[in-house]
Amino acid sequence: MNTSLTTPVSRPLASIAQSKEEWQVVKEQAQMLVSTQFLPRHIKTAEQAIAIMMKGRELGLPTMQSFTQVYIIDGKTALQSEAMLSLIYRDCPEAFVDFKEVTNERCHIQAQRSPRGTLLDFVWTIEDAKNAQLANKDNWKKYPKAMLRARAVSEMARTLFPDIIAGCGHTPDEIQDTIEVPAKVTMADREAIAADLEKKAKLKAIEEFDKHLEHLTMNLGVTREEICKRLNIDEINVVTSWSSEQIQNSIDELFDMTREQPKVNTIEDPQSGPVGKSYDAIRAILRQNKLKQKTIDTLDKLLQKKLLDEDQLDIINGTRSAEKDDFTTFDYLMKNREDI
Repeated sequence: MNTSLTTPVSRPLASIAQSKEEWQVVKEQAQMLVSTQFLPRHIKTAEQAIAIMMKGRELGLPTMQSFTQVYIIDGKTALQSEAMLSLIYRDCPEAFVDFKEVTNERCHIQAQRSPRGTLLDFVWTIEDAKNAQLANKDNWKKYPKAMLRARAVSEMARTLFPDIIAGCGHTPDEIQDTIEVPAKVTMADREAIAADLEKKAKLKAIEEFDKHLEHLTMNLGVTREEICKRLNIDEINVVTSWSSEQIQNSIDELFDMTREQPKVNTIEDPQSGPVGKSYDAIRAILRQNKLKQKTIDTLDKLLQKKLLDEDQLDIINGTRSAEKDDFTTFDYLMKNREDI
């Protein structure tokens, strides 16, 4: 098959390269033309107009013809089928294009690049359109003959004359048909999405709230009654019925309560090393041994008065064996600390 024997008529490519003065004229023309609102609706800005004007120059089309024949869709340049034919007739005078049949059901074109080339058939039918899921679209329902003709012409142009159409191998309708249109989001969909996001945010907020609550009650000895009073609620469980924003506000309150708790000197846990300058580690150790609240309160007073050292804490925690003269139980320690 020989389809490339004819050299097309050369275009004035030198006119594409512009001086600063020419470029300024093009920009002014584009701005003025857009301001008239006479251009096709898809050309909304001067920049879009300039892009089409430049592509038209590459193809050798006049400016105003470019606006009606050249389209840039989703970053791809498209050309109306009649413009493809006009470029072929103009730049490839030896080309042969014969429309054998053009109906609402079928378009059949015979074409060859030159008399020395191979004669090829290009056929588009309404069945092809149905297979491509095009036949139910408005343009295909209203103008099936024109749509079949455009498809057959663009296929012919891409096959025999790719240099003539210079990368504009599809019509605007063809490119539009390949763009996926996102499904419309209904109000119900938006509400479902919002509810799902709120549910996730609420679960995360409740988890964070529980951590702060445990820290206050287990490590810092703050009672649930004190927390309820601070949050102005009757029961802690009521928090789970709040919105994520309300829960976050309550977390801020718990965080403030944590910062308000008194600090003490550093106490070292024999198993984990230095544990900081708060009551947290001491209370955690004692609660592991299930000491009563009264015992913990008493220990607080001892710590505040600095009447308890690390060795005594080790004995209470059971991490060091008590010698005969050591305090073997916390109760015994209390009896010998009358100054508390």
